[in-house]
Amino acid sequence: MSQKAKSNKLAYIDSICDSCERGDIDGVRDLLKGYYNDKTQHPWHKIHSLIQKNWEKSRKMEKLPETLTLIRDGVFGALDISSLSLALDEPVTEILAVLLKAKTWVQGRKDVRAYCSMKAAQFIANQSLDFLDPSSLSHDGFGYLIPLLNESRLEQYRKAQPKEDGKILDVKSLARSVYGRKILRNLGITKSSLEKKDPLAEQLLQEYDNFLIELECDTSRTIESIGPTEQLTLNGKPLTEEEEEQEKKKPSEKATDGVQAPLSEYMEPPKKKPTPKQASRKRSQGRRKKKEGKK
Repeated sequence: MSQKAKSNKLAYIDSICDSCERGDIDGVRDLLKGYYNDKTQHPWHKIHSLIQKNWEKSRKMEKLPETLTLIRDGVFGALDISSLSLALDEPVTEILAVLLKAKTWVQGRKDVRAYCSMKAAQFIANQSLDFLDPSSLSHDGFGYLIPLLNESRLEQYRKAQPKEDGKILDVKSLARSVYGRKILRNLGITKSSLEKKDPLAEQLLQEYDNFLIELECDTSRTIESIGPTEQLTLNGKPLTEEEEEQEKKKPSEKATDGVQAPLSEYMEPPKKKPTPKQASRKRSQGRRKKKEGKK
């Protein structure tokens, strides 16, 4: 078999990586959706075996980690779970297994997001918090995890209180805490311990106590969020996954004669026209009030 023929077996892998390198996450999403129409042309269920069987024959091994990272980033991005790519230790093959088990793209995406949400909650409970960021979680629709994350960070910070050991102030635990590292960076402390007579030691203890009080009094840490993968309509009702997909596909509607409908039309139900009987009663009431006013 020629070198070119061997290389062709990785053509689909190349197409995935090409989209990832160009930052074309929509392109990766289209490739994933293609699996549900034609598994032969979109062999996502075989990409691990394709790499395993053909990479060493036709590619440089030092390029393999970069390729696997690109595929992982592309898949997580296409499923709108980029915020969990570093935080979770799930291999991309496991994510794909959950996705491809479903009969449709919409259901598969929903299953993956529910699966990853459960895993993230477990990480938060175990205080594996280094790669979980509130703003990124919110961006990906996992905002409902933020109160749990903040509570876990606070608990981690409480346990990380600097410990006095003779003439030494030990800050190793503080360096392992997300909030603790913030204080250490602000004070420019890079050592794992300080002498108690060092002015920085007293300042650090004061900063620790002040920040702990600030965190415990921060009411914004208990924000309310809607459920996983949900978006809200203008009327405040959650969109289903199917409706969300339809909204993305729906072409933008042009306003008639260049006039935009007022937002209140979408927020409130249209007013019903009064019946003839109601209109007659209203006119009679108006005339009666008019006569009473003349008197």
